[in-house]
Amino acid sequence: MWGIGRGWFILIAVFIVASFAMSFHVASSVLPGDAEPDVPVVSSAALLSNGWERVFAAPEVSPGVPFHFYGMTWVNRQVGFAYGGADWEIHAPGRVYRTTDGGLTWIQVLESWGWKIALACKDVQTCWVGGQFGRIFATYDGGDSWVAADTFTWSDYSVPTPTPAPFTGWMRSGTYSGAGQVAIFGGNDRVILRNSDAEPLRFYNVWPPLPYNVATWSVTCATS
Repeated sequence: MWGIGRGWFILIAVFIVASFAMSFHVASSVLPGDAEPDVPVVSSAALLSNGWERVFAAPEVSPGVPFHFYGMTWVNRQVGFAYGGADWEIHAPGRVYRTTDGGLTWIQVLESWGWKIALACKDVQTCWVGGQFGRIFATYDGGDSWVAADTFTWSDYSVPTPTPAPFTGWMRSGTYSGAGQVAIFGGNDRVILRNSDAEPLRFYNVWPPLPYNVATWSVTCATS
């Protein structure tokens, strides 16, 4: 009995481990912009033939380089932002578009070097957007104008009081903290950046830093 039971136990354990390894490989190898594995990709023609309406198509970022939307953030039912840029490894401008009529029309409100992947808003006036090359931009007038913020990580993680160094990596996520003018952005290379009410345009990596060299794909804060 034990021999049979042990054999079944080993088979089940191997199946669980193999399933976990496969799922981990799939989850860790898919990047935004890639088609999900084993999920059929629906063409735009199929969507249009089934009642969807195309309301906007962003122009190329440069000749032959298509623009990709990497995210969309809504402040309310009428005001929202859509943002993105070129493929991940391409150095080209990124853009932010805004709608004030629930998505019927869109206008470009920001173009700067590097794709944009995370946009967070406090309200319809105050928003932040981050992306490639460690760049964060803030608006205090609903997107009509944007100002660049400084971003810093630490020069040496092994010393008790490290010196700030400019962060030039990739942002991955962002959120409003729920208090004051404070936003939080997650990036690669153990980076979670935060500004303060005293220095709203200076974002510093948290200290102590994350223990492992990971990318922070999602940051969420309670806002009430």
